[in-house]
Amino acid sequence: MMDKVLRLENSFEVEVEEDAVVHVQLGWDMKRGGLKEKIEGQVAAAVIGISEKGYDLNLAAIVEHDTQEAELVFHHGPGGCGADRSGAVLLSKDDRSGFGGGSDEDLHVRLKEVPESVQRIVFFMNIGGANVLDQHLTDVDNVFVQIQNEKNCRVYLREEEAFCCERAQEYCCYTFAELCRKGRGWVLHGVSRYSKEDSELETMRAFCDR
Repeated sequence: MMDKVLRLENSFEVEVEEDAVVHVQLGWDMKRGGLKEKIEGQVAAAVIGISEKGYDLNLAAIVEHDTQEAELVFHHGPGGCGADRSGAVLLSKDDRSGFGGGSDEDLHVRLKEVPESVQRIVFFMNIGGANVLDQHLTDVDNVFVQIQNEKNCRVYLREEEAFCCERAQEYCCYTFAELCRKGRGWVLHGVSRYSKEDSELETMRAFCDR
């Protein structure tokens, strides 16, 4: 039986310009199948929130403060968007199709507007409701995450292999990076944390209870 959490060593580290707008992207391709199956999956997801004919991939962030409780930026509410209290960390609308080209969900961090109390921002993705439907990362086609400077398009990190390797067959959540404050600037660290958490709140609890 696989562990609920698998942490791998990751030595990736890069300094990030202190005035950068960090653009975090999550992309995937919609499940192969006929038009009828795809429509059925979209209807089921709209009615009950999940569907065995589709995959609800979600991008999220945990904003950690040194003076107050951590914040979770995730899809919730009627609009499906999310943001921290300051508005410096903003998540795009929820996309459950994987139909578009390039990234399907995006998260922007305007570093100049991040409160001084914030010491770390953790980025992760999951498949919502995966444990009910027995879905795993390797079930989804062409998943990738990318982090870049939106101003000059400098790519800090891109990860694809993590979602199609053998170990990903057992997990539905992957934490891939963290932005850490360093003096007056920021450093981006790679993180390789696989887990079986299929809700953002569950991952938030796992990080905050450590």
